[in-house]
Amino acid sequence: IQNAKSLVLKLFKFLPLNKKKIFFTSHYGDFSDNSKYLYLKMKEDPNYSGYNFKFAVKNKDLLSNKDMVNYNNKFSFYYHLLTSSEVYFNTWVSFPKRKGQTWIQLWHGFPYKKIFKDINTFYLTNDIDEINIKNSNVKKWDIIHSLNEKNTNVFKKLYSQATIIEKPYEKIEWLITYNKNKNFKSNIFKDLNLDQNFEYQKKLLQLY
Repeated sequence: IQNAKSLVLKLFKFLPLNKKKIFFTSHYGDFSDNSKYLYLKMKEDPNYSGYNFKFAVKNKDLLSNKDMVNYNNKFSFYYHLLTSSEVYFNTWVSFPKRKGQTWIQLWHGFPYKKIFKDINTFYLTNDIDEINIKNSNVKKWDIIHSLNEKNTNVFKKLYSQATIIEKPYEKIEWLITYNKNKNFKSNIFKDLNLDQNFEYQKKLLQLY
């Protein structure tokens, strides 16, 4: 089985990259977080008109959407992964990367805590294989989205080879600016007993 997988991956690498095809993953098969909201944003952006989007998910109920790919169907997964010119993800991934692809790490949280080699634990300081695997994976990243200067300083120390772009996280931008979710936002304010007309409480919601 492993030999068959290696052969299929090699064959996929001979297929041309589609310059207008973008591949997304989130947390090993979820439809969530920054990957989800960047995907939704791009779908409505006229600059991406005519682009082919693929999002790998485990939830079979979502597969009726032609943009969705079954995360567990590795033939389909790797075909779309290896023929996309851009790949967006938000956690550690160990997928094969093709020459000519651009990989963008969106991250999944707010890295004020210690991450990766900053963590002083037996697991990370003594598991050389794990450290080498992560170092190898990190080298595939071309761009990292960072929330602010403090996050950038963390990323620079750990992932110095990638270009770091400071911009609001997509999930935050969606909550603040997406016009179609007014009722959704109103319900959040109501559930949290916050006044959406009060600027300080708006910031509380963003922090939440």
